[in-house]
Amino acid sequence: MPDNILEAKAAIKGVAGQLTELKLTTIQKSCGKTLTYRLLEKTCQYKGYPLKLAVCYSEALKATKEKTIIKAVEKEAKVIAKVAKTFDKREFACKEDALSEIDKNVFSFLLFLECVYLP
Repeated sequence: MPDNILEAKAAIKGVAGQLTELKLTTIQKSCGKTLTYRLLEKTCQYKGYPLKLAVCYSEALKATKEKTIIKAVEKEAKVIAKVAKTFDKREFACKEDALSEIDKNVFSFLLFLECVYLP
């Protein structure tokens, strides 16, 4: 099952909160390097079919993923700053119109950051 299916996303999010409780598995590569994985096994229903899911968390990929997420957050922050600059120049009839426009233009692409309305 691809990781963009809701059931898979839920399983992946569930792993993040319980890493220390997951089953620890090590694999010895032919070059002698040892890889460490944390595994979660669970079952779910997908389109009426029972499935068995396995989520693997790689300790070695943690640093790489952190760099990727930091870059994505920085990019998202730049886009928000650009959109904020655009909205700063516009006038709205009321607060509700402004918030509605922000919701349409900002929240549609946010993955990591969250906008908070200040009074």
